Amino acid sequence: MASRRLFELIMCAAVFLIAVTPLAASEAPPAFLSAWGCYGTSPGQMIEPIAMALDGHGSMFVSEEWGHRVSLFALDGTFESMWGSQGGAPGQFYTPAGIGVGPNGDVYVVEWQNHRLQRFGPDGALKQMWGSYGTAPGQFSYPAFLAIDQTGAVYVTEEGNDRLQKFDPDGLLLAVWGGSGTGPGQFAAPYGIAVDRSGNVFVAERNGNRVQKFSSSGVFITQWGSAGTAEGQFNIPHGVAVDLLGNVYVADALNHRVQKFTGDGAFLCAWGTHGAAAGQFSSPTGVAVGDDGNVYVADRWNHRIQVFGVAPTAARRNTWGGVKALRP
Repeated sequence: MASRRLFELIMCAAVFLIAVTPLAASEAPPAFLSAWGCYGTSPGQMIEPIAMALDGHGSMFVSEEWGHRVSLFALDGTFESMWGSQGGAPGQFYTPAGIGVGPNGDVYVVEWQNHRLQRFGPDGALKQMWGSYGTAPGQFSYPAFLAIDQTGAVYVTEEGNDRLQKFDPDGLLLAVWGGSGTGPGQFAAPYGIAVDRSGNVFVAERNGNRVQKFSSSGVFITQWGSAGTAEGQFNIPHGVAVDLLGNVYVADALNHRVQKFTGDGAFLCAWGTHGAAAGQFSSPTGVAVGDDGNVYVADRWNHRIQVFGVAPTAARRNTWGGVKALRP
């Protein structure tokens, strides 16, 4: 597990040497709207943002994998607060990864190397934590991402155990499914996860380079994807999100793009190339979709958040960083 980052860097270098296959989109990709963040530890700066979650009330919680903290922003990029520091004590983090917001506003964060889940109030006050390293039900081995459904149930993917665990909002284990392999319902390093309004669960596999769709109880429904650069293929996919229409967005990390599909896996569009300019990515890992349809992407190695949606006029399109957003 310690070699994960080195492997990603090697794969990134390999992909950079080849051109990503042009995509024949069935719809136009969203336009770049804005971006915020830069490398650093000051408020509003970030160190490798890996995932984010929207609270439905105009705020975004961002987990910084190597900043070892959670930062809170308004959706216009205005910095609001942050909490956490590196360590293993309650309220501290060591490589926080997946993050989600429950129906009551509580914030859930899994930690890849502390092998646990912590639950906070929206103000960062610690409420609960559970999990320890292991293979037994309720234990974790490198938990990666999480998703929360409309009932408050929490779904956690585990890279090390190649499984998914489902808990109630208070940590009571409800279900476990998966196992190592490449067959339907098996996993090869499950990572990103999202739940749609009907309770369907979508899981992206970091090493399997595919997305699997399940019922809320773990019944396999369908799958799509393979390793590569063509439309519908992946190179170490990470975060997954679902919009109000049931469309699925996947952060295709080492292809440096985001891909959009129907809920049954039909390719719709993709956007992004490797770089640091507006609309480009360097290992996008997290993705979230607002109720207005705007798509938010954690651009990990560029240490920023990018926003895409319906294009505004040129006078209203802008990029910002630091503590305070430059409002249009």
